[in-house]
Amino acid sequence: NMSPQRPEFNRGVWKRLEELVRTWAHENRELHVAAGPVLAGGGFPVIGPNRVAVPVLFYKVILDCREPDLKAIGFILPNAGSSADLWDFAVSVDTVEDLTGIDFYPELEDELEERLESSVDLGRWSWGGKAPPEDGSWSGDLQDDGPGYGCDYWLNVGTGVRHNPGCRNFGKSRNGRCCGPEEGRACGICGG
Repeated sequence: NMSPQRPEFNRGVWKRLEELVRTWAHENRELHVAAGPVLAGGGFPVIGPNRVAVPVLFYKVILDCREPDLKAIGFILPNAGSSADLWDFAVSVDTVEDLTGIDFYPELEDELEERLESSVDLGRWSWGGKAPPEDGSWSGDLQDDGPGYGCDYWLNVGTGVRHNPGCRNFGKSRNGRCCGPEEGRACGICGG
């Protein structure tokens, strides 16, 4: 609670994710959860007389390490309001590690750590009575799949930073695709 969050984020999508994780903790009896701001990249907006940096992105990683259903999942969310389904923000723990520079579960056996952190299986988690898509419209691999899916959801394919649909730069890159840092000015809302 020491990182500034926009009210529409804290009271919206972040609150929904916190409630879902509490449900998962009850269902799975024990989870290891880490959450915080993504501090890589710098150039954050600041607030107040002390110029406190406001993170553009937040992460949460969850590990269920109780047999027989070992599983892990990560989330990367922009510090902005969103009504998107929570699974739209799901990524592998490896992706969160790459973005934050944090090794979340170094004490796991290497083979198990690799298996749990390298992929996301949405079907192994409950989603509050809703079901994630099974038609391939959610890839979980942070690729830009072209117009429609890719540009509607991802800003920077290299880091997996999620694009906020209200972004002032959305679709205004030089090549007409999603506007990542390598394609022009960084987005002031999403940080990409």
